[in-house]
Amino acid sequence: LMQQGRQVLNLAAADLRANPSFMYQALQIDWQAAELATSELRSDRSFVLEAAKLDARTFRYACDELRSNHDFALAVVEIDGRCLEHVSQQLLADRAFVHAAVKLRARAALQHADTRFREDEEMVLEAVRLDGLALEHASDLLRADRTLVLEAMRCNPFALQYADEWLQRDPDIINE
Repeated sequence: LMQQGRQVLNLAAADLRANPSFMYQALQIDWQAAELATSELRSDRSFVLEAAKLDARTFRYACDELRSNHDFALAVVEIDGRCLEHVSQQLLADRAFVHAAVKLRARAALQHADTRFREDEEMVLEAVRLDGLALEHASDLLRADRTLVLEAMRCNPFALQYADEWLQRDPDIINE
């Protein structure tokens, strides 16, 4: 039955789709099976956490309450930074949440955070000190900031590819 994928799972009785063990097996075959889990199961913290361990994309099917819960969302982000794509917009606009996410997954946090954080020199500086490649998601203005680019390159010299063109052409930046 499970080998036939989501189409067959959609026909399964609700009590099967509410069974964590059954649904966990289904997720091992197809991560999109999370969409067919009952709303109760998609609200179950332990199930959602285990599903995210299998595939970060399952977090998109978690209930809104879990995707908006500061602590739970950080726990999921710690498992896989790609979960940030499915965190609520409210959290992605919250400075405390974004700051904590940067500490866990700097590049992904900056990528998915509200755009004002990509323009925030303090937030971007912290991100590039942890992952130089986070420079990719900084604002154009900050990618042209020599000091910030140098910080990113100290962490990862390949961050230069995300710097403003004039800095990429500056022979002195390589020597610093």
